[in-house]
Amino acid sequence: MKKTASGEISVPIDFESEGTKKIVYLLGPIYNAMINGNLLLVDEFDSKFHTLLSKFLFRIFHAQSEGLSQIIAAVQDVNLMNTDCFRRDQIWFVDKDIKSGSSHLYSLVEYKEKQRTLKSSYGHDYLSGAFDAIPLFDNLDEFEKLMPEG
Repeated sequence: MKKTASGEISVPIDFESEGTKKIVYLLGPIYNAMINGNLLLVDEFDSKFHTLLSKFLFRIFHAQSEGLSQIIAAVQDVNLMNTDCFRRDQIWFVDKDIKSGSSHLYSLVEYKEKQRTLKSSYGHDYLSGAFDAIPLFDNLDEFEKLMPEG
C-alpha cells in the first residue's frame, strides 16, 4: 500500500523499486533470525540499498543485546566501514590470490590501529590499498582493446 494525497492505493510488487523488493524479501529472514536466534548469511547485502538503510539493518542486529542472532554479510559499500557502525573485529576482508585462485579471509584487527577520531572511517584507507583485498585492474589496457570504438 502506498499513501497518496487522495488516500492509499495498492501497488503491485513488480512496480516497486529493486531496493524495496529486496527489503520486502529480506524482512522474513531477518525476522526469523531475530526471533529464533539464528545466523543470517547475506551476499551482496548492500546492493540496491541506500547506505543509511544498510546501517539501520545492521543496527537492528547490534541492538539485540540478549539475542543470539547474528548476521554475516558481504558488502561493497565502503561507507559502512566506519567506527559508528562496526568494531574493528567485525570488519573482515577477502583477498583473492591471482596465481592460485584461492581466497584469504582476514580481519581489520590484524592491521595496526591508526589514530582516529570517534566517527572515523576505514573506507579511505581501504580504497588506497592499506588493507589489500581491493579489486585488481592491472589489465585495463587489455579490457579497453575488447571494447568497441565509439
